Amino acid sequence: MKKINSIFVFLVLLALATGIFFLSDNRLKREVPTDTNNNPDSKVFYTSSSKLVSIDTIDDLVKYSDLVIIGTVLESEEIADGQLKYVVSVDKCFKGNAGSENIDVYESKDTLVCNKQYIFFLAMSDYPVYPREVYTSIDKDKLYEISNGKVNIYSFDSIREDSVENIIENIERSPYINQKTEHSNKKVIEYDSTENLIASSDHVVKVSINMVEKINKYVSLINVNVIEQYKGDLGKRNEFYVPTGLEAGNEYLLFLQESENGIVELTSRKGSIIGKDNLKDWNESIDILSDRK
Repeated sequence: MKKINSIFVFLVLLALATGIFFLSDNRLKREVPTDTNNNPDSKVFYTSSSKLVSIDTIDDLVKYSDLVIIGTVLESEEIADGQLKYVVSVDKCFKGNAGSENIDVYESKDTLVCNKQYIFFLAMSDYPVYPREVYTSIDKDKLYEISNGKVNIYSFDSIREDSVENIIENIERSPYINQKTEHSNKKVIEYDSTENLIASSDHVVKVSINMVEKINKYVSLINVNVIEQYKGDLGKRNEFYVPTGLEAGNEYLLFLQESENGIVELTSRKGSIIGKDNLKDWNESIDILSDRK
């Protein structure tokens, strides 16, 4: 009996934040091979609540996707070795809300082709180190490419054809078309004032950077010396993922949130890092933080 190769479906999301594949946190889902119901094409993955679920049908794809769209690949950019960001236009949306005319879909190199149209079943995660939401396919065994009024369904060792109308009908008739997923509402929040940013942060610290390791175009890993903790207690934690551009030897204020599983990340995309060379914002924030003590 043919078995699908083992793949990690949602680990690419965290891999984009860490630059290392095959890492995970409890927001992500892991796919493993199985022979569920003796179906060689059946797969299962674990939700963030550790519940085991299977992907066998279009209904399953719709159920566990944050966003289901028809989209055209507009451009691609390699952000790290083997990691590409594809800018995809939202031509038609069936489930979820992209919130813009195009989205960023992160996949391995040579997964998608520019100027081609696909049906996408996507997972979404939102990380403050990325310029906007990160999307990736939930079923990395298959591609649903639209060509000449047909859907070419590519898998590892075969190609089969279906009609666009049939696939769309199955999507739109799915009982899960309006069902929210675990990730649907997990968006990075932006704050309109330093006071609100502080209030929403679990940790506010002054640090000097010992080391900067660039992970990809958007993300660096920093090792820091904690000079002062204005809010919270980081303990021995001294490594954080940040947007690229920070420099070793410089001092920064970091505004951080801690998740239930202990992962610490920036509180927001904007304002969560203030360099000492930004005198106005630095002095204003230090004054507010000092007054809180």
